[in-house]
Amino acid sequence: MTFRFTKIATTVGVATALVLSSLVAAAPANAAIVNACTVTLTAPKKISAASHEQIFYVDVAKSDAGQAPDCLESVTIALIRKKDNRKLDSWRISTSRIDYQNGRVQLELPAYPDFAIAGSYTATVQDASLSYSWASANDADYWTDSPRVVFANAAIDLRHAADATMRLTRRVDGVAFSGTVSRFDPSCCSPAFVPQSGSRVALQKKSGSTWITKKTVTSNSKGAYSAVIRDDAKGTWRAVVQAAPTHWSDASGAKTIAKKTTGKAAGKVGISSEATYSWGTVVATSYTASVSFDAGAGFTAAPKDTTVKVQKRSSKGWKTIATRKTNASGKAAYTASSKGTYRFVVPETKLTKAATSAARSW
Repeated sequence: MTFRFTKIATTVGVATALVLSSLVAAAPANAAIVNACTVTLTAPKKISAASHEQIFYVDVAKSDAGQAPDCLESVTIALIRKKDNRKLDSWRISTSRIDYQNGRVQLELPAYPDFAIAGSYTATVQDASLSYSWASANDADYWTDSPRVVFANAAIDLRHAADATMRLTRRVDGVAFSGTVSRFDPSCCSPAFVPQSGSRVALQKKSGSTWITKKTVTSNSKGAYSAVIRDDAKGTWRAVVQAAPTHWSDASGAKTIAKKTTGKAAGKVGISSEATYSWGTVVATSYTASVSFDAGAGFTAAPKDTTVKVQKRSSKGWKTIATRKTNASGKAAYTASSKGTYRFVVPETKLTKAATSAARSW
């Protein structure tokens, strides 16, 4: 005697049960695909995974009367990745679902898949069964015959969602950009967006209704990027992370920057100090200059490598004793090993006015 498990629908909800039945033969010779019960499904061409249990939709073709096929009891579909024939998950769709009857079925990706899910998939039919009442009324065998379920579109491009941020600063040498690139990682905890290294980021300026790429940079190991573009005009900018096999493209919010001020930018230099002690006596003092310029949108840190002169007062006036360059934060440091009064001076350039800090003594 041969046994098989047959899937049947209960009369309440969409649950299924397994019923053990005994058969003399594996299947009757007249088992067939019933073309009179044809159900057409349309899978999405793209899925952007941006959260655990990401929602996506499968459309059901309706009749001319606006009804989804009622000849079907249920269908089980699966997503199979093309490159390795790996199944992402399977979903059972019952005609008793309201969303099936409305023509758009809501499904969810697995919350924590056990493999990297990005890739090209094919939607396939794993199993389908006829409605018992429809089969009885249309001379079909509910137990052996099957409905014809086809996909109008079965190819799905599934990738992680990406996120790009952007910060703009008007500087004397142009527009400074900084930001981060991240992508959704379903294997990670919440929040599930992780830094994306090696991503190409296009820095774009709006011209009319068109976005024009002015420069392209690459995110570092922490997903961060930075750049300076020589542009003195007022403008609206955005950062666009380019799509890759693992993630989709994403654009940051657009931001507008003021035009560069006419003439040379005003500057200011802050000064701070920290003494070094030995047995209660000051033996050295570290001075730090904080240099900034107003290029039209308020004072911002001076560009890296801005020249800063270190001066010490003598009986004959101020004397330059050292020269320093600012770092990326607009700061420069000098350590004095002898007592005296010190200050920092930023010389005038073709873009900026001269600026001098207050004097500090020890």
